Amino acid sequence: MVFDDTCVNQQEFSLCLNGKIKEVGALVNLKVVLQNEGFGDIVLRYLGGLWVMIVFKSIEAKEKFKDCVAIKSWFTQIVQSTVDFTVDGRIVWVDVEGIPIKLWTSNSFKKIASKWGLYLNEEMTEEHSYHSKRLCILTKRLENIYETVKITYQGKIYWIRAKEISGWIPEFEEQNEDESDMDSEQLDEGFQTNFDGNEDDKLEDDDLSVVPDTVHSEEKKEGEESVDRNQTKENKY
Repeated sequence: MVFDDTCVNQQEFSLCLNGKIKEVGALVNLKVVLQNEGFGDIVLRYLGGLWVMIVFKSIEAKEKFKDCVAIKSWFTQIVQSTVDFTVDGRIVWVDVEGIPIKLWTSNSFKKIASKWGLYLNEEMTEEHSYHSKRLCILTKRLENIYETVKITYQGKIYWIRAKEISGWIPEFEEQNEDESDMDSEQLDEGFQTNFDGNEDDKLEDDDLSVVPDTVHSEEKKEGEESVDRNQTKENKY
């Protein structure tokens, strides 16, 4: 297909910056982190891969953000947003079928994922289900992953089938300052992989997490309901 100038996005991006985060585990809590650094009046837009767009209310706020040393520690790159910007990677989920039970291990999953990119995480399923495994991968491949792959173990050949499914889109959480300490602890216990290309081979299975946990939101809701009940009792007496 050939596109002309009528297809060009005319949106203004002068108040926007694009940032590439160091660790994918920080994506979900990124807005909380930025709020704790004094940048609460912003909008985050996910661009794909490890990239996010930060939208500011003023040029002054944008320049202050660029000069903040603490902010830079969360990103490998911060650049001005333009219509010519393109993302250099994708976070994808891939269903893999045909893995023999003998090789049903985390090390096998990581080795299989390395064919297309960097292993991020795996979907946890019931132990008795050995039909397929869903892997989360950071890849630079532009085409969809859909292929049959031959693997061997001690000279025996197995054929596995890989199919990319709909990608993961993070939901940026917004929490109160009272909860920020808990968020910091969760981030420290989260992803420890350096996505500049170096992966710690000693990571255990539980060291990595992509899908945001909803337990914290549920606890917050229960806490608010408890406060309402206490206030009701006080009013009654």
